[in-house]
Amino acid sequence: GYSAPGATGSGTDARVGTSCGTWTYDVTNERLVVSLGPVFRILPPGSMFVPYIGVLGRAYFVRTTASGTGAGQPFGENVETSNAFGVVGALGGELRLGPGAALLELQLGWAGMDQKITGGTTAGVFAAQLGYRLFL
Repeated sequence: GYSAPGATGSGTDARVGTSCGTWTYDVTNERLVVSLGPVFRILPPGSMFVPYIGVLGRAYFVRTTASGTGAGQPFGENVETSNAFGVVGALGGELRLGPGAALLELQLGWAGMDQKITGGTTAGVFAAQLGYRLFL
C-alpha cells in the first residue's frame, strides 16, 4: 500500500525574528507498506466459505518532507528517509462468488518508527477490508 498524509500549520513565538514571531510549516509523510507472510486457510480452498488467519511481517519505507518559514523567511526543504519493520495479524473469510470470492478481513499491526523530523512514534493499523479476490 501507499499513502502520503500531510499536515500544515502556523503559530507565533516571540523568539522567531521581528515579524511578530510568526512561523509556518508543511509536512508530507509518504509511506510504502509491504507485507509478507503465511496465511492459513481453515477449510479447503474449494469450500464455499473459507475462513483464514495470517501473521505477516510488515515493512514501512518512509520519506518525510518538511518545509516552512520563520519570520517570513523560508528555512528550506528538509527530507528524511527511514525504514521500520513490524508485524500484522489478519483474520478473515472468503465467500466464493463467480470466478473469485468476496472477502472480509480484519487487521491489527504495529511497527516502531523514529525520525528526526517527526520524532519517535509508531505505525499501527486496525483495519477492516471488504473486497473481491479474483482467482486466475
